[in-house]
Amino acid sequence: MNFEYLDSKDGVKTVKVNTLFLHSAYSPVKEAQRFCNNLKCSFNPSSIIITEPGLSYCLPFLRQSFPGIKIGAIRYTEEFSQYNSDFDFVIKTGKAFNLKNFLLQKFTEDNLFSVFFISWPASEKAFAEEGAKTWKEIKEALDTAKTLLVTRQFFEKKWLINCIN
Repeated sequence: MNFEYLDSKDGVKTVKVNTLFLHSAYSPVKEAQRFCNNLKCSFNPSSIIITEPGLSYCLPFLRQSFPGIKIGAIRYTEEFSQYNSDFDFVIKTGKAFNLKNFLLQKFTEDNLFSVFFISWPASEKAFAEEGAKTWKEIKEALDTAKTLLVTRQFFEKKWLINCIN
């Protein structure tokens, strides 16, 4: 992959991955603000995870929209690792990394459904293969969590009776 850093019309950095801009060539900060202002979450999230936010212009606006909530990033590349310290946690994907198991271990099946997963749209185009794999593993983690919760609910009463006996 070819990463090219450029100055936007506003004077802040923007980046191209191959031929695709990850952030606006004119105003990356305003783009990030509009993106965050248009987010709709139908529940009160315990954490937010955004997939490959690139130069992370959206982070301050996410913190403003969701104060006091832990915000993490799933990184598709090491290229933007200098921005990792701004996040509460960073998940680095790779060939041998199992995101599904990591999510289930970090958040447990009880809390995984309170995580608000967000996709940075330009990254999903620039890193199409990584994005598809990541969202497949997120869906698998949520499906597994649902199955575990249903199983626990079904057997909970029987388990309690067996313990008493």
